[in-house]
Amino acid sequence: MPHTSLAKEDYVTFRDNDRSGPVHMLNLIRLREKANIRIALRYMGEATVVSPLLARLSPLELLG
Repeated sequence: MPHTSLAKEDYVTFRDNDRSGPVHMLNLIRLREKANIRIALRYMGEATVVSPLLARLSPLELLG
């Protein structure tokens, strides 16, 4: 499985794994030397729209 995608079968396997504790995740990202302001503004706009929607959902609803 490539690190940039998650097939539905892989997600179901991950979701159905019976863990005794939290899942710890690490994002490995490459930062740009110079920021792209247009992209940053677009992400900020999306976060403004999505945040209130996510706040209304329980964690179980978010996991499907």
